[in-house]
Amino acid sequence: MNRFAVSRLLTKAGYQIAVAENGQEALALYEQKDFDVIIMDIQMPVLDGVEATRLIRSKEKTKGGARTPIIALTSYAMKEDQDAFLAAGMDAHLAKPAGMDELQRVMDEVRSKRRDP
Repeated sequence: MNRFAVSRLLTKAGYQIAVAENGQEALALYEQKDFDVIIMDIQMPVLDGVEATRLIRSKEKTKGGARTPIIALTSYAMKEDQDAFLAAGMDAHLAKPAGMDELQRVMDEVRSKRRDP
């Protein structure tokens, strides 16, 4: 799924969403608002999803509060890739193409495990 398709599906399902064009915008949005979950693409211009996640996790440690779940949504599907994303601080990995049912299941799962940084 691409950004447009994911946005449309989530909006139709009743979610309020914010969309970033790149990792730097994702980081800026994170600093401006609280999110229940972040769906992070890995390949983004300016700042990739792995680095954006690391920066978000670093900011969470200094600001305190609950850890925002981050789901990697990417075409990288190998076990080594998933391990790298989880090591960077992501909570789950979802390989493209993923359907809405699978995305919803993973979102529910990571939100239920939300914890302090």
